[in-house]
Amino acid sequence: MVVAVDEFPHRRIYTVDDSDGLCIECVVDVPKVDSHDPSRAAASIVPKDIDVGTVVDVKGGLASFRGNKQIKIEKMTVLRSTDEEMVLWEKARQFRGDVLDKPWKLTERQIRRCRKEAERQD
Repeated sequence: MVVAVDEFPHRRIYTVDDSDGLCIECVVDVPKVDSHDPSRAAASIVPKDIDVGTVVDVKGGLASFRGNKQIKIEKMTVLRSTDEEMVLWEKARQFRGDVLDKPWKLTERQIRRCRKEAERQD
């Protein structure tokens, strides 16, 4: 559920509470007022009717700003019914069981590659 919407000159931040104990900022870039570039339009990513209290499904990539994790929105949809919300919760439960709850085993080579990538990002 969206609990806050903050507007800035070139971005909009939706603070989303997923009922897991924490909120996360979901960020989308918005075009300049005089921009006619449709590839930059937030409207193609985020529906216009999203406001505080709207239940949403957010897809995107992980980002960091001043040490806080954010989601860089790639797609956001409004859940219009409790049925849609239940389907989303079931997908999340299934993903947790199929992917996150299972031990991840990396080879030594994969671990070295991940460490090199992390060092480059610092």
